[in-house]
Amino acid sequence: MSSDEPLVFAAIVPPVVSAPVASAPNISELPSELVLSSRLPQQTAPQGYSWIAANCWLLGSLAIMVLASMMSVGTERHVYLPGLPVPIPELCATKARFDIDCPGCGMTRAFIHFAHGRMLDGMRMNPASFLVFLFVASQIPAAVARFVLGRTSRFAIAWSRWNELALIVLPTVTFIQWVVRMSIGVYT
Repeated sequence: MSSDEPLVFAAIVPPVVSAPVASAPNISELPSELVLSSRLPQQTAPQGYSWIAANCWLLGSLAIMVLASMMSVGTERHVYLPGLPVPIPELCATKARFDIDCPGCGMTRAFIHFAHGRMLDGMRMNPASFLVFLFVASQIPAAVARFVLGRTSRFAIAWSRWNELALIVLPTVTFIQWVVRMSIGVYT
């Protein structure tokens, strides 16, 4: 045997060296790409979501519901604030200027009727307003739930996506009912 053979053999098959068993690596020693990819994706609030917006929804909804419960509907198109003997002025610029109803005409009076439990009277004012009323009323418990559960909870994220959808569907439904009511001659 020449002295070269064991070296060639050693180069092909390295000698077995007993080494201590390595323990699992510490997470802080791993590269950040591995650590982040090993976790479940974190749920985040939709783009543009803020606590200011959530509080505006809550305060606006509360104000609408409180005012609707305090106001009253008189004869014709008159709406009264509590304690005032004169009605508030006409709010619809389309009705005041062109003498035609707009898609939202009757919604204020409908909200007042709904807040006082007169559902049929409210539906006669503006049929689509019932869906809008439910949407506005549902913002109050939803805002409380978002506050309790946190803005990144599954509920808060699902609710904000529902709101985005509702803000497309409700105006569409309101416009469609307006077209139908105008075409058959039903005015508030």
